[in-house]
Amino acid sequence: MTLLMLISLTGMVNRPETSERVRIQSSAFLLIDPHFGRTGSVATGVSDDGSVVVGYSINGQGGGMDDIFWERWDFNSQRAFRWTSTTGTQDLGSLGLERTWANAVSGNGRVVVGAYYTGSYAWRPYRWTPEAGMQDLGTFGRDWSDALDVSFDGSAIAGYSYGYCGNIPYWGVFAWRWTASTGLVCLGTISGYKFTHGLGISGDGNVVVGLTNKDWAPAWHESEAWIWTSGSGMRGLGVLSGWQSSSGMGVSADGTTVIGVLHNDYDYVSFWRYPHHAFRWRADTGMQDLGTLGGNMSAVSHAVTGDGRIVFGRSKNSAGEWRAFRWTPERGMEDLNTVYASLIPSGWTLREVTDCSVDGRYLVGWAEGPGGVIRAFRLDTGTGGGVEPTVSTLMPESSAEDPLHRVVLKGLVDPKGGTVQVWFEWGTDPNLTTYQIAGTQTVAGSAQTVRATLSLPEADSIGVVYYYRVAAGSPANPQRGQIEPFLILLGLPKQSDVDVTVGVTHRPYWNKFDRLIHYYAHQRNIPPTLVKAIIAHESYWNESNNKKPEHTFLYEPISIDWNAIQNKTLPRGLEQYLLPNNPPPEGMTPYSASLGKYVSIKKATKILDMVGLCWIEGSIRYNYCYIDKKGNKICNLRFGEITSEPLLLHGKVT
Repeated sequence: MTLLMLISLTGMVNRPETSERVRIQSSAFLLIDPHFGRTGSVATGVSDDGSVVVGYSINGQGGGMDDIFWERWDFNSQRAFRWTSTTGTQDLGSLGLERTWANAVSGNGRVVVGAYYTGSYAWRPYRWTPEAGMQDLGTFGRDWSDALDVSFDGSAIAGYSYGYCGNIPYWGVFAWRWTASTGLVCLGTISGYKFTHGLGISGDGNVVVGLTNKDWAPAWHESEAWIWTSGSGMRGLGVLSGWQSSSGMGVSADGTTVIGVLHNDYDYVSFWRYPHHAFRWRADTGMQDLGTLGGNMSAVSHAVTGDGRIVFGRSKNSAGEWRAFRWTPERGMEDLNTVYASLIPSGWTLREVTDCSVDGRYLVGWAEGPGGVIRAFRLDTGTGGGVEPTVSTLMPESSAEDPLHRVVLKGLVDPKGGTVQVWFEWGTDPNLTTYQIAGTQTVAGSAQTVRATLSLPEADSIGVVYYYRVAAGSPANPQRGQIEPFLILLGLPKQSDVDVTVGVTHRPYWNKFDRLIHYYAHQRNIPPTLVKAIIAHESYWNESNNKKPEHTFLYEPISIDWNAIQNKTLPRGLEQYLLPNNPPPEGMTPYSASLGKYVSIKKATKILDMVGLCWIEGSIRYNYCYIDKKGNKICNLRFGEITSEPLLLHGKVT
């Protein structure tokens, strides 16, 4: 049986340092210029692959220190856009007046939803596609209706409209869910509240979330967040202790997590002027106050990862300045301007994240630049949720398919709850300054082992030292594991059964016989039993003065087939290793120069252990086993035994 060994040279060679991480700002951070003659732009939605961004252009200034910064913006100048890397900024047109805005884009990037103005304080919802353009979705009777969010494939939309809702006996504003087959369907309200707004919808379109209004002013801002499903209808999520109201703003793609704002009631005055905090709700945790960056205000829109684990939004810091934030269960709330300081151009500040891709890799919102200009941005964090993964290179495994030419590389990757791209870098350069890539894949969730089968060059798979490491995140800014070397050989002596402290402590010597076995047996399809037996019987060594390891070889066992050895026609180049033409008659024993005696090889012998010397650099003596004249296997020390099953080893050989 052919033996295989993959040896790590860890501890035997100097381990190179990993390459310096380089951040490529131009591809990671993108500012989208305004269109339609406006001075500023704001992004409100992004597709799951980050290739499509929607929002609106507007005339206005930053106002990053203002409680209500949007008071510096002229909303009458809003104009909806859709941006792609191939088409650039595209105006979405209008079915009414010039003022339009986009609130969201479907996960596949095909459908945009928002509203267009029809008159003073009058607007209607639309659904836009590249093929059909802008299509009106209707209202409940009055032009005061907006489409706020859309499902992954664009087939379901959530919003609100003024008018009459089903069997409710009064006129007001109510949440709705739209599909092509049903049109606007009123979702009703919850006990104790007259009106509702639908603001978020799940990826499959079966979960809608929003806010309520207790009554007309002055009770308009008294609210309770709610969640709606087709099976259970609408139910309130309550209000966290210490606050008077809650408003649902968005929902995760899987429908498990609602994000929103906790606030108090101030009659006719907008609660946005007073302390308010972002919240996250899940059935298993209830409602959680996400806190702030040090100030007294934080808020969210639609930016939550598909599994609901990571939330993005805006918060005031201790200096009273609005800053974009990321919240995770482990880290709490973090300022993205600090987390990604090396990606953000000098002079720019991320004020708010309004939406994110389902894996949290792509973030969009608005940033304030020199002179107070506002720009829509797209930030490619390169990792799920912007939380950098942790990675570690692990021991490889033997490939069951082809253990001589393939290796299963392994790494440990923790995406920190997000979704990240993972790959392996490998090559013969100890520093992996130049390398090849194998096993690109995507992983999500918690820490896990990743694998990739590496096919080595056939002519150089055995006896060549290779190096590899696992990498994850953005190709422009990856996290890399430590570099590990490995070496594929054909076998390795067992550890001593007598003294467990004895073992191979130095790198095995790769000699010409090993290469011959590999080349002729495994590259030219000559039976390895034949090649090994020939080399074994033709090699010579001197036990008292063995200074030439090329006279020996490391790999056993050897299967003996005398007829094959004598009768096989060998290719050119092996003639020098042929046995003499006078093999011993049956019952006679050939003379072994290496052992200085005649060695009995019975006709039924299949395995002849250590016919050559197992030469181990640094060992204090040479060990061998042989068959005596009575057919008994003689070993002077079991340390020299050879494993009889295929194996692959990595790590320090001991």
